This record gives sequence, structure tokens and C-alpha cells, in this order.
Amino acid sequence: MNLFEKGDEIQKLSVIQTLPSLLVGDPQTCIQRLMPKMQESLQEASTEFHVAASSTFKTILEQRLVSHSTFTQTFLQSILNSLDSKDQGNYNNYNYYY
Repeated sequence: MNLFEKGDEIQKLSVIQTLPSLLVGDPQTCIQRLMPKMQESLQEASTEFHVAASSTFKTILEQRLVSHSTFTQTFLQSILNSLDSKDQGNYNNYNYYY
């Protein structure tokens, strides 16, 4: 992994970890702009990114930062895709949190 890719990964982790506060500040923009990019990143993401995502999704759900219908429409498919992942580590991360 070169330095540029490593920086990209750190930036993605930072965004996923601050997602709850971003949702509180501007939920509509966060869902419309950040979520599609984050969901795309999850397809090829590292295990560390999946751990951060699963923890963040759990926080969003527990703190009711979005309505249940918004959570279902926005986050559930990402969770289900990760559970279907061929990577057992990613499956375990999401299964642990949910």
C-alpha cells in the first residue's frame, strides 16, 4: 500500500467515525452526499474500516440519530451486504455489533 492509499484509508476512517456528529449537524446532506461514497468504499474496504462502520452504524441506531425508516433505507443494505461478504472477518464484525 503506498502512502497515498494509506492517507485515503485514514481519511475514510475519520469520516466514518465522525458520521454520528455529521448526521446531527446536517442529516440531509450527510445522507445524500456521504452515504453513497461510504457505501461504495465498503465494497473494497479493509477489515478496520468495516469494524469502524459497524460500530458507527450501531451508534446511529442506538442514539436514534435518524428515523427507523431512514436507517433501514440508508444503512441496512450496507450491513446486509457486509454480512453476505465472503470475508469471514467482515461478517463477524457486523454480527458482533448486531
